[in-house]
Amino acid sequence: MPDAEQPEPLVAAEARTEEAGVASDINEPSSKRQKLSHNETTDPRDRKHGIAPIKPEYLISLEAQDFVDDDAAEGAIATDDNATGKPDARQDGGGKKGKKKQKGQNHNRTFGHFEDSLRLCNSRMLSNEFSPRHCKFGERCNMCHDLRLYLTEGRRADVETLGGKCPVFESHGRCPSGWKCRFVKSHSKEIEHEDGRKELILLQEGDYVDLNDNQDARPDVVNVASADIKWDLARKKVVLEKSEAYIKWLDRDSEITHKLYNRKQGTEDVPAPPHDLEELRAQFVDPPFKPSEKRKIYFGRETPVLAPLTTQGNLPFRRLCSDLGAQITYSEMAMALPLIQGQKGEWALMKAHESELASPRYTPENGNIVKGYDNAKDFKWGAQISGNQAWVAMKAAEALARFLPHLRVIDLNCGCPIDLVFQTGAGSGLLDTPNKLEKMVRGMNAVSEEVPITARLR
Repeated sequence: MPDAEQPEPLVAAEARTEEAGVASDINEPSSKRQKLSHNETTDPRDRKHGIAPIKPEYLISLEAQDFVDDDAAEGAIATDDNATGKPDARQDGGGKKGKKKQKGQNHNRTFGHFEDSLRLCNSRMLSNEFSPRHCKFGERCNMCHDLRLYLTEGRRADVETLGGKCPVFESHGRCPSGWKCRFVKSHSKEIEHEDGRKELILLQEGDYVDLNDNQDARPDVVNVASADIKWDLARKKVVLEKSEAYIKWLDRDSEITHKLYNRKQGTEDVPAPPHDLEELRAQFVDPPFKPSEKRKIYFGRETPVLAPLTTQGNLPFRRLCSDLGAQITYSEMAMALPLIQGQKGEWALMKAHESELASPRYTPENGNIVKGYDNAKDFKWGAQISGNQAWVAMKAAEALARFLPHLRVIDLNCGCPIDLVFQTGAGSGLLDTPNKLEKMVRGMNAVSEEVPITARLR
């Protein structure tokens, strides 16, 4: 039998491999050989086949940095709440019997905060140190009343951008944020009285309007509902007379119509009279009042319109569009029910800028289209609301017409396809109930005084 093959010596195998490598290098182009040789000489790191190393300048060392393991934070159970400092009730069977377990993720993460560590009371926000306004909460107030403590420990440091100067104060000579402004150093100083006491005061130029009566007031911003109005709406202390009277008439008319319908369907024990239509006409009562004469509005080639944009058509965006040529602007869609409930978030959408009060452009030769139109009585800005009931839309329209002095038009949204709006019967859901839509438009038109009512469709 032939001898078994002996394994090749290791030294011979290495020598043959080196010869093959030299041969392969000779067969490769010169540019590739130079590149390979350059990498072998300049890159001291260990190279692995199939792995492209990252350049050293793009590597970040984690040894000297504190970092959060995202995977561990999402999957871990919070034993202590970083926000409240209280232990987790699920540990060691703690907590009350039947208490729900904490759900969700990211309980071990801290995302920081943007609020001041000490919240300054509004009675101190716009007042000098020695002349604060009276706090209506008295000793029950849980906010900070020590101005110096707030400035040294309770707030974030001033912003150094824009040269450390408050742009609002530079433009208007006063800042409505007062001591809470991030540029407060530019419009405040410390003075010394004759008795040696030092007082922190706010600077002001020209006529100063005390904004303590309306904390939401801002320079160049109009249609700001005061806190008292929103408070009265929330406590149902605002009586909307026209809406109440019209709703009573509408309910009576609907009740008569429903009775007549039930008689025709035979659902009532009372036999149907022979002359139903005559009976209905005999019981009809005119509305308690007629709609007021409305301001004329004009849409044409001279008036490009900025559509109402939810979560985007805010006041700064509308200012930009108005400067770029938009002649008609609308607020973001506000829900009618929160408006009549006095919620701050919805009334904040009703704020408009002075640039939106200018009269829209109008070419006189188009006067034959709209007779008697006077653009001097018109505004650029209008409000858009959404509602699912006639009485809600009517009360919202009357409240807007009463408390917003600069209002071009009230637009009823009949095209919003969002599920949250559509499923309640508002927005595009109104197109499925034309009778209700008619009642809403007629009622809003009756109580809105001189403000026109429009409807938005898609």
